[in-house]
Amino acid sequence: MSYPHCLGATLTGMHSHDLSRRGVLAAGVGAAGILLTPSIAHADESLATGDDPAVPHHDVETAGAPGQLDIVPLAMTQRNSINGTPLYYEPTRARATFTFDQTFYDQLVAWRNQLGTLVPDSWGGPPTRIYSYGAYVNKPGMHGLGRGFDLASVNFTGTDGDFIKGFDCRYDQWRDGSAVTLWRRRYWTLSASLHHRFKHVLTYVFNAEHHNHIHVDNDGYGSNNSASFSTGSSAQVQHVQAVCRYLWGYSTTIDGSWGSQTQSHSTAVLRRIGYDSGTITSDSLNWRAFNRYSVLHGSGKQTF
Repeated sequence: MSYPHCLGATLTGMHSHDLSRRGVLAAGVGAAGILLTPSIAHADESLATGDDPAVPHHDVETAGAPGQLDIVPLAMTQRNSINGTPLYYEPTRARATFTFDQTFYDQLVAWRNQLGTLVPDSWGGPPTRIYSYGAYVNKPGMHGLGRGFDLASVNFTGTDGDFIKGFDCRYDQWRDGSAVTLWRRRYWTLSASLHHRFKHVLTYVFNAEHHNHIHVDNDGYGSNNSASFSTGSSAQVQHVQAVCRYLWGYSTTIDGSWGSQTQSHSTAVLRRIGYDSGTITSDSLNWRAFNRYSVLHGSGKQTF
């Protein structure tokens, strides 16, 4: 059985050829789909939406699930772990095998390995469980190529042997809870770890369809050395604004629009971590440093 969980999304500000390359469909939700109703945004968050919210659900196919898989991507691999970290399907909480494009999988391995070095030592190193809504989906777009992945939570086993829920992407569950400050901080820490390596990372401020997961794909680039920032990407700008606000303590407005305030606050972060010149727009090294040090700072491994 497949479990529909979210609506697809387009990136605001992308050119028409980018939209067509990502294979976004302007179709209505199918009868089996579940529409997540957007909630009222918090006072400090302006929920931006994609160009067309009426796009089909991702019906994630786990290994052995029925269905005709008419899209035949190249160089695909089935995996039940990311370099030894077991994968679980969020709707059932059961172990699962997902299908990935091999290059994308390798990039996720690099992300997983690095994340283990950027969290507190007491967390015990790399993640020991990852809960997800899946990778390959029998639909057009990056999921249909096995090049998209939807994260629900990333967990660790501490040096004392205890379970640690490191990062929880279920904004739909914790946004009104008493621990919202903790989980929001860790959420944007995880987002920074992904932006350090991937261009397209969609979060709960992008639209309501991402309230229960963070989407990541390698359209555009995926290697660490090719990571760069564009003021025209609303998803990247939202990330910068949220990181400045929730990790670094600035009063940054989260609206997805690049402006003098966002530039000033992101540059202030660079100065705090020891980068004495340039901005995140002027040098890709500055962009990668902004994200790497945001993970260190947000996780509590190192403060600045």
